[in-house]
Amino acid sequence: MELANIFVVIGFTVIHVNSNLFNIERWDLTAKFSSLVGGISIAYVFFHLFPTLIHYQKDISRTFKLTSASAFQLIFGMILLGLIVFYFLEMAMQSSKLSVALDRLNNKTVSDDDFEQRHQRVFWAHIGSYALYNIIIGILLADQRFETSTTAIFYLVAVGLHFFTNNWVLRHHFTRLYDKHGRLLISLTVLVGFLIGLTFHIDHTIIALLEAFVAGGLILNAIKDELPQCKGNNFLIFLIGTVIYSFILIFI
Repeated sequence: MELANIFVVIGFTVIHVNSNLFNIERWDLTAKFSSLVGGISIAYVFFHLFPTLIHYQKDISRTFKLTSASAFQLIFGMILLGLIVFYFLEMAMQSSKLSVALDRLNNKTVSDDDFEQRHQRVFWAHIGSYALYNIIIGILLADQRFETSTTAIFYLVAVGLHFFTNNWVLRHHFTRLYDKHGRLLISLTVLVGFLIGLTFHIDHTIIALLEAFVAGGLILNAIKDELPQCKGNNFLIFLIGTVIYSFILIFI
C-alpha cells in the first residue's frame, strides 16, 4: 500500500461527507456541470479503464485456460454484465417510484404512511446498489498501483467527479432521507471496500473482473445521469471535458 492510495481514499471520503454543501442548482449549473462530468467520464473509460482491463488479458487467459479471444470476451462480457445489472436495478427502482406516483395521481388509496414506506424502499434500494458499487471501487483501490502522484490526482478527479454527480442525483431525489441516513453511510463505503482489499488477498483475475463489472456501471451512470444534459450549447462543454481529459490521460 502506498500513500497515494490513502490520499485517494481520503479524497473520496471527503467528497461524500461534504456532498450536502454543494448546490449546483443554486447557480443554475446543473446541465453544464453534468455535461463536463459526462465528457470526463467517457474519456476516463476509453483512455484509462479499457486499456487497464486489456492488460489483464494474459492473467485471465492463464487462470481460466482460455484463448486470448475468449479472455477478451470474458472481460467485455463482465463490462456488459455490470451495465445490465445496474440498469436492471435502476429500472426496478424507477418502476417502484412510478407506481407510487401513478397511485397518487389516480387517487387510489395510498396513505401517507404507505407512501412514505414505499418512498423509503426506493431510497434504500438506491443506497444499497450505490454502496455496493463504491465498496467494489474501494477493493480495487487497495490493489491499485499509481505510477506517479499526478496519476493518482487525475484518478481522484475523474472518479471523484463521478461520485459527486451520483451524490447530487441521490440528494436531488431523496433530500431528507439522504441527509439523514444516506450521506454518512455512503461516506464509509469506499473506506470499507479499501479495508477489505487490504485485509484479504484477492487474486488479480478477480480484481480484473470486478473492475470490468464496475466499468459497466460507470458507463451506465455516465449515460443515465450525465450525458442526457449534453444538448444544445452544453455539447461544447461535454466536448471540452472529453478532449482535455483525453489528452491528460494520454500524455501524463
